[in-house]
Amino acid sequence: YGVENWPKYLHLQALHRVLLDNERFITGNPVPEQQQLGKSREANARVYGSTQHGKEYLAFLVNSDAHRNLTVEFDGLEIELHRWSVTVVRKLSGEKQATVLYNTAKLAPEVRDAQANPAGFQSIAGKVLKTDNVRELSVGLPLSQDMSVHADRPLEHISVTDDRTDYLWYRTTVSNPCVNQLLADGHKLELRDAGDVAFAFIDGQPLGMRYGRQDSLATFTFDVPKDVFLNDTVTVTVLSQTMGMAHNQQHMEAYARGLLGTVTLCGKDITVGKWLMKPGLSRSHKSDDPPPALDSSRWVPLSTGNKGVEDSTAGFRWYAIEVDVDLLLDDNDDDEDYARFGIDLSSMTKGQLWINQHHLGRYWLRRAPAKRDYSPCQHCEYGGWFWPDNTCRQKCGEISQQYYHLPRSYLSHGTKNYLFLLEEVGGQPENIVIARRVARILRRPPKNEWVLVTGRVLLAVCGAAALLGLGTVARMAYDKYAARRGYLRIDDDGNE
Repeated sequence: YGVENWPKYLHLQALHRVLLDNERFITGNPVPEQQQLGKSREANARVYGSTQHGKEYLAFLVNSDAHRNLTVEFDGLEIELHRWSVTVVRKLSGEKQATVLYNTAKLAPEVRDAQANPAGFQSIAGKVLKTDNVRELSVGLPLSQDMSVHADRPLEHISVTDDRTDYLWYRTTVSNPCVNQLLADGHKLELRDAGDVAFAFIDGQPLGMRYGRQDSLATFTFDVPKDVFLNDTVTVTVLSQTMGMAHNQQHMEAYARGLLGTVTLCGKDITVGKWLMKPGLSRSHKSDDPPPALDSSRWVPLSTGNKGVEDSTAGFRWYAIEVDVDLLLDDNDDDEDYARFGIDLSSMTKGQLWINQHHLGRYWLRRAPAKRDYSPCQHCEYGGWFWPDNTCRQKCGEISQQYYHLPRSYLSHGTKNYLFLLEEVGGQPENIVIARRVARILRRPPKNEWVLVTGRVLLAVCGAAALLGLGTVARMAYDKYAARRGYLRIDDDGNE
């Protein structure tokens, strides 16, 4: 949406400006070898250019010690390197001493004081989404005759789906291993080395959802109710789901998901046997999952009995909500350069969404632990290699993400537009709203007003310059503009 994450955005913006202003050093020199600074192995430098007399250079001074500040001497300049930081130093021809341009561990006052971006979202007035007429469609378990992939054990997920869908059904029917354990504990269904997400069912009865951590495999364990073990045979159905590949993982060609390890029921290994599999959620043979056609008689008005369901056994449901495009765009057409829309999904839980037939992505609204429940919350420690659990957690108790982008180009005039949601857990689709980004943006005047506006600006500038001095006014105006737009300078001496 163009809503920058302040103050981090401003701090990195200053770094990018330094790199851009000095790109000739980086692109005009070979990648330098690392030079150790002093006796500490943690302090080193990479110099683009030469430190010989009269030469120019741009140097990156690194302190990789996560706990100690180090003071080093570099080209006759004594510099304190903050722990786990990089300091950028430049020397131009004719200068007697190098200048510190940037320090990752120090913030300019403007950056330090910028607590949050002034932009935000406001719900659009009126019934842009016709939430009083939400329609739903339940997703049932597939029929055995539609599960066309057969094997003697569960196959790897992506090799079966060909990455055309996130979902893969597994099913097997076995002799009931729990029939003699009706009075015992330990009625468990266990999926070893599974990932990323699994929904389990016994004889069609949902057992819940389990998911792994990040991109690692896990063991998913489900409690099995005793009342399903009255028959001699039992049918186990698992819906496996992938959540995407790790963005920087090595050996991505070996990435594997689904049921990769043993499957046990009441302690008995049922991995080897007759397994049926089917890609995709739909009952048909199609392996992808576009929104179903709305003309199907299976779509029904939203049932009050399904509202507010928040447990993982609620079952999958499609929701369709009509979007009043004319109401959405008419009041914002003259703001086309700046109007950005977001779908507020804070009333939903986990799934995917489409506008018409355009896929907008996955959503998974998880609430961060409250501060009293998670001790590192809002305690930030940036020294050392990044790890999310011990670096910095903020916004305790809030949901992970509230607004999801709604591209204007996906909306069509003159025809009905629908927002489709595939909800996997439960929520209140009738509470979804569309919001408009609100930002403190200097509006560009229409072309026919440029002459008048320019004249007024020149008159004001000349008057102020006469009273206060042109140089002082220009500097004050630039600093005010820079603080608003994020064009900030770090003090040359590196002080906060």
